[in-house]
Amino acid sequence: AIALRQAGFSGSIAMVGRERDPPYERPPLSKDYLAGKKPFERILIRPEGFWKERGIALVGGCEIVAVDPEQRLAEATDGRTFGYGDLVWAAGAEPIALDCPGEDLAGVHRIRSRGDADRLRGALPDVGKVPVVGGGVLVLGRFVLPWLLHVAAFLSREAFSLSVLLASVGTAYLAASLGLTMAAGAFLAGLVLAEGEFSHQV
Repeated sequence: AIALRQAGFSGSIAMVGRERDPPYERPPLSKDYLAGKKPFERILIRPEGFWKERGIALVGGCEIVAVDPEQRLAEATDGRTFGYGDLVWAAGAEPIALDCPGEDLAGVHRIRSRGDADRLRGALPDVGKVPVVGGGVLVLGRFVLPWLLHVAAFLSREAFSLSVLLASVGTAYLAASLGLTMAAGAFLAGLVLAEGEFSHQV
């Protein structure tokens, strides 16, 4: 949308999405925003008034569920229909859910949206232990380990006990440097909630 306006496009532009917030950067949700280092306004892609000033409509709180390419119509979950000349489908992706018993327990969090991060932050004062499950081999070294270092430092400052379960990777230096409880080279088989605390089965 920004590039179209910069290129001189003067037609109507609408961005339709599930979230009601203006567009924002997602990586800080699990880093500076979660740690309270940055308020939400500082992770916005552009200030809130930017979109209106450039004639870009933000349509939040609904999702596109059907597209008629012949009629050039897109139907939303709330029943509204949007006509279009050109359609850009930029749906993004959902975090991969745990495929094991217990993944639907209260207190199991995945972060994709601001609401997800807010719920996790809101739950932290009531817990003493925070298990973190992750470890896609191809992206672990470049993305996940720096994230874990950041999160672990934050949780350590807040006096939480952090345990990390990673799959198929040597991460001894991380455990040694942060004093983490770690099970590397293992795969999660299940989560168990007992006496108000989670335990994992590998």
